[in-house]
Amino acid sequence: MRAVYALTIFLSAFLLFQVQPLVGKYILPWHGGGAAVWTACLLFFQAVLLAGYAYAHAIGRGSWRERRWVHLAGLTVSLVFLPIVPEASVWPEAWPPTLRILLVLGFTIGVPFLMLSSTGPLVQVWFARRYVGRSPYRLYALSNVGSLLALLSYPVLFEPLLDRNEQAISWSWGYAVFALLSGWCAWKAGATSPASAPATASATAPVSAPGPWRVAAWLGLSAAGSAMLLATTNQLCQEIAVFPFLWVLPLSLYLLTFIICFDHERWYDRRVFGSLLVVGLGLATYVLYDYFRLSMWTQIGMYGVVLFACCMGCHGELVRLKPDPRHLTLFYLAVAAGGVLGGIFVALVAPLVFTGFWELHIALAACGALVLACCLVEAHRESWRRGYRRVLRVLVVGWVGLVVSLVGNVQSMISNTLARSRSFYGTVRVIQWEREGVTTNRLYHGMTLHGLQFAERDKQNLPTTYYGPDSAVGLVLGPEGRPPRRVGVVGLGAGTLAAYGREGDELRFYEINPDVVDLAREQFTYLADTKAEVEIIHGDARQRLAHDDLTAVEPFDVLIVDAFNSDAIPVHLLTAECIDLYWRRLRPDGVLLLHISNRFIHLLPVVRAIIHEFGCTAAFITSAKDRDNQLSQATWAMLAREGAGVAIVESRRVQDVAWNWTPDGRQVRWTDDFASLWPLVHFEE
Repeated sequence: MRAVYALTIFLSAFLLFQVQPLVGKYILPWHGGGAAVWTACLLFFQAVLLAGYAYAHAIGRGSWRERRWVHLAGLTVSLVFLPIVPEASVWPEAWPPTLRILLVLGFTIGVPFLMLSSTGPLVQVWFARRYVGRSPYRLYALSNVGSLLALLSYPVLFEPLLDRNEQAISWSWGYAVFALLSGWCAWKAGATSPASAPATASATAPVSAPGPWRVAAWLGLSAAGSAMLLATTNQLCQEIAVFPFLWVLPLSLYLLTFIICFDHERWYDRRVFGSLLVVGLGLATYVLYDYFRLSMWTQIGMYGVVLFACCMGCHGELVRLKPDPRHLTLFYLAVAAGGVLGGIFVALVAPLVFTGFWELHIALAACGALVLACCLVEAHRESWRRGYRRVLRVLVVGWVGLVVSLVGNVQSMISNTLARSRSFYGTVRVIQWEREGVTTNRLYHGMTLHGLQFAERDKQNLPTTYYGPDSAVGLVLGPEGRPPRRVGVVGLGAGTLAAYGREGDELRFYEINPDVVDLAREQFTYLADTKAEVEIIHGDARQRLAHDDLTAVEPFDVLIVDAFNSDAIPVHLLTAECIDLYWRRLRPDGVLLLHISNRFIHLLPVVRAIIHEFGCTAAFITSAKDRDNQLSQATWAMLAREGAGVAIVESRRVQDVAWNWTPDGRQVRWTDDFASLWPLVHFEE
């Protein structure tokens, strides 16, 4: 019988966390592939987890004989939603993206996720009633093991081997098995009541209800840990890539702290983890200041240590404050409520209140403050020995140093800023940069440069950064005497490409972030000074290109794709289906330019697959860095299929600078249903 309880709670936790990256991958391309998509998904998961715990708290008390029918009915209704295959949002585009994501998730997996969420506390209640005197908290640790296994197996097993629809079908079958097991446990629980359970001293002794300060501590500690999880994930995805590995790694570390702390109180030693927290806070300060000097794996490792240290402190103190099992559902309800509060702060409040990613700074300070407060409360007790007092002093000094460093970091990010804004699609800012007598205005998306312009009037129309004369863009659009061209550009940036516009040219920019459009128009002059006719289309480029009326929108001579969000790769803009869309929007003899520079992801295998599938003539050009002319090193793929386009690719000016590549090398074909960044990550740096 005990094995059935364990299997039910393990399977529910596995399915609960296996479905999260799965539905996240479905929704990601519908909203531009940005980091905030996953943050919104996490908010939904936390909110429904809270609803599940509230449901368990409401029906888990008193006689279960009658209430089991409610649970059995809920399990039956949840089967109607299988298989869980999200469909593109039908909600108005004018609605906020976060709201649309929450609605799609609610109507797709809301009920099954609610039933899975309630299983943990309910099974523990059933277990505690049947086996009085045995602690149910180890079942909670078991559920976290199932959650951790689900997360770790997704990017290395399920994502590489199964496409999205196969994953959804497999998950749905697993849920059906869970529903049978959970229904059996609920039915058997009806035969056991508190009155029929063996009486013990611990079961009959009066237990006072937790006071408001203890409940507040539960809320604060769980909220700080949750905010730290979301803020860290957001930071990693924004600066590295938006893919499941960087979704599940922080979540896995977060769950690991729950597993360690809830397995037994002895695992959380304040001396050990208090010292680790001080180290983590110091690492956080270092990575926030010197991120640009650090490799991808160094950043991931440091952020991982920081997240683990902060969550271990918060969850360790949380377990020290846990109540008697008779108040178990209230405890889990408060923990879940705190998780939602942390999620609301990061996903909803921070983007409205802040113009930068300051929520990570606040979460760091809050974790340190709450752990320190818990230690101070017990500092007067006799058990607080000299070793503990030494850790307490180090914690105080470390936290004060952290706050000072974080304030300095925020001030350094704000200094010399001409304009800044934040939206669902990230943070953008324009700073004035002066070095060696040269002044430039620079547009940053997150921490990555997305365009700059000389402040001197005579240099303002010079193309800079990734678009110099020796880049693929310069080779196609720069030659004197070329005929007028109709050019489509995916990604606006500072509008630098408008510098190549000439009389008779038509430039049609696709930009998903309205803040970028405003800054390009207000802080830079490329769009105002160009001789070409310019049109800016708001929204995700793929969706806009798919809905363009070909009778009203003429095909392009050149289509340029450069739409990275910070260094994150918008995978949906490089799948086979999207490349086919590009060719349909190009003239038969048109040229497709793909910007494939990236610090962390090796995109050549993806382009090889595109060349092979669509029969392209290709050239790869890497332009050199030129500090005097403010040019960055950039790698472009130039593709064509017919006529004049092939002539451009095979021209002397292109072939003289193109580098040799192997068409028979490794290929990675991305499709809408099957696309993984994991095989393309740079492991050697």
